[in-house]
Amino acid sequence: MSINKQDNLTKALVCHRKGEIDYAIALYNLILRETPDNSDVLHNLGLIAIFRNKNQTAISFFRKALTLNINKKNYWYSYIDALLDGGKLENIGDIISLAKS
Repeated sequence: MSINKQDNLTKALVCHRKGEIDYAIALYNLILRETPDNSDVLHNLGLIAIFRNKNQTAISFFRKALTLNINKKNYWYSYIDALLDGGKLENIGDIISLAKS
């Protein structure tokens, strides 16, 4: 039986919005097992990491999402906010390099 990725993403988003974070994470990870380059899922996992005060983890998720889809403005906002909140201003060169690529 084939897993419907869109259904899992929809369920994950609903759970995420309702605050059912652990279930959302499980669904996001299920999606990533099949499509590890799903930038929206990576971004959402970064948002959850921020919510759980895991700033460095969030930065990693946001950076990977940006690497996969550099034109999404909300990815940039999340990444830069996480860097600023984490006191990672020394990574400004990293931001500029990523933006130039």
